[in-house]
Amino acid sequence: MPDLTVSNDVDTFMTSANKAAMQAAVSAVAYTAQTLTTGEKQQALANIGADAVVKRRQVSQWKSVSSIGNSLFENSLGLSRTAIGFLGVPMHKNFGVGGASSSALAAQAANVPSGTACLVMEGTNDAAAGVTVATHIANMKSAVAVLLSRGVTPIIIASPPRDTTTALIDSYSVAERVWCIDEGLYFCDPWGKLTDTDGTWTSGASSDGDHPTNAAYYTAGKMIADQLLGIETNYWVPRTNSNVLSNPLCLTDGDANNRPDGWAGFSLPTFSALATGTHPIRGNRALAVISQSATMELYHQASVSPGVLEVGDEILITGLMSLANMSNCLMRVYSQENSFFLTQANQPTVIGLLSRFVVTGNVQVWIEARSLAGGAYTCNLTFGCFSILNLTRNRY
Repeated sequence: MPDLTVSNDVDTFMTSANKAAMQAAVSAVAYTAQTLTTGEKQQALANIGADAVVKRRQVSQWKSVSSIGNSLFENSLGLSRTAIGFLGVPMHKNFGVGGASSSALAAQAANVPSGTACLVMEGTNDAAAGVTVATHIANMKSAVAVLLSRGVTPIIIASPPRDTTTALIDSYSVAERVWCIDEGLYFCDPWGKLTDTDGTWTSGASSDGDHPTNAAYYTAGKMIADQLLGIETNYWVPRTNSNVLSNPLCLTDGDANNRPDGWAGFSLPTFSALATGTHPIRGNRALAVISQSATMELYHQASVSPGVLEVGDEILITGLMSLANMSNCLMRVYSQENSFFLTQANQPTVIGLLSRFVVTGNVQVWIEARSLAGGAYTCNLTFGCFSILNLTRNRY
């Protein structure tokens, strides 16, 4: 799958403003990948990666960028000024107001000039007031409807961490992403480096549990710009270790076999101890040095469960993986016999894996390595952050 660092960024077909193109890309890669040759598949992925160039062109055509939201935009050193500064596009005005909740955003949106772009973010004040996810999303949709009616390009920024309401904030951010996937809206989540694995701010990123420090403003603002320009990925990783696919951040290894809990398989190699992952991997990463002749099959299963994962639900499987020292090796990642990654070559950096389909039963994610031409093969496999985003259960 595409490299997550420069031009080949997976999020382009998750968040592209061109919904038809996004759906076509998902169909070509996720639904029918098993019918493509390796060459055809790599070409399809190259076409998706090329959208990063399109993103930069689109940004350069914006007349200016405004922002609507709360105090995180109002601060003179805040998010919008940093993000827009790195975009290299003129800033029109911040219309965000300290203390504003999502119910105030539609009125703010009415002031944004037509033919421009606008950053849209709230969550902190909604969470403090206990606003439901359904109401939060309804208010965000109302604000975006006003922007679209004025010919403004909305850019949704994920709800930031908040130490005392981590579960609600997490629910907001998941629902925001699903909404943007469905509607083909720009979506940025700049908080990955600033969110701990329990959903709170990382140490030193906030002095009060609500607002970023100046350094954190800078980090998040630059991340917004880099995601919009295609320099960084907007890849989905759960904020906590709770997910439809258990232990997504690879935090636990209860049986001390060096494999993250939940992963089993056949002809497995020896794994190194779990170690802290580096961006974009959050939590831990697993490492296996493979040198064998037998086919390795490693899998993780999510069982159908009422209200969590049901037959007919539409899901998005995501994961991060890197490969090195590949020799005579064919690597495949698949689910329900739907291959969504196939390679015979080293992948020099972290690879984003993504497959979207409708659930027909228990969902298994498989990582398979086998000999390409017979005999022994080698590969250093690193992976983390495999998870399932249930689109159906997070639509409002």
